[in-house]
Amino acid sequence: MRTSFFRLRYHLGWKNALRVMWKAERDQFTTLKIDQYKHPIHFRSYKDDYDGFDFILVAQDYKFRLPHQPLTILDAGGNIGLAAVYFANRYPQAEIVSIEPSDYNYPYLQKNTQAYPQITALKGGLWGYPAHLQLVDKGRGHTSFEVAEVPAATPGAMKAYSIPEIMALKNWATIDLLKLDIEGSEKHVIENNPEEWLPRTKFIAVELHDRRIRDTSKAFFKVMSQYNFSMEPLRECLLFYNEDLVHMFDPYHTA
Repeated sequence: MRTSFFRLRYHLGWKNALRVMWKAERDQFTTLKIDQYKHPIHFRSYKDDYDGFDFILVAQDYKFRLPHQPLTILDAGGNIGLAAVYFANRYPQAEIVSIEPSDYNYPYLQKNTQAYPQITALKGGLWGYPAHLQLVDKGRGHTSFEVAEVPAATPGAMKAYSIPEIMALKNWATIDLLKLDIEGSEKHVIENNPEEWLPRTKFIAVELHDRRIRDTSKAFFKVMSQYNFSMEPLRECLLFYNEDLVHMFDPYHTA
């Protein structure tokens, strides 16, 4: 397990750090209860799950500096639900949709979010328009599936949702926080019909995957430049904020 005891102690405190290390050393890192989160968190014996735990729940790399508490959150690339769990604990008033296409990940997304009534776990992919997709496994592990558009009758095809479709499903007028970590599909999402949802989105936290899909960053910045967004680089992602919908940051305020 990559996470060191000193790192755990710094972020979680002595008691929780000892609890995590005890389970990890005995290969019992499958169900974990730590004080910072209301309900137990469930893992598989995959390194990617350990890394996600370290990135999202320990280091809290989604601890964005926002000027207000978000009330609507779309978590695209839900994986096993760690980001959704983090958001539900940090922003308890928020309504959250976490969408995940993989049959390997989705059961654990359900398992980790079922105790949180404000989280809707959605099986499917995020795309630029309603369609059907098929997973493409290029051998990068359970966090790195890509998708390809296919006819609806294709064996194994899954539903792909557009952002406006999800907003309509939840009756959201705006998205307060959109997290995009979808292994290159963000290029298709941003290039197709962004005018339907981008002006109504306050914050976007995106990890761009040029290593998966060529020219993803070029496409993303080209579209974003057409709207009144500013950008702040973070450790693993970029945070865009819509200056037509939110005030400039107060550096002394953290939501």
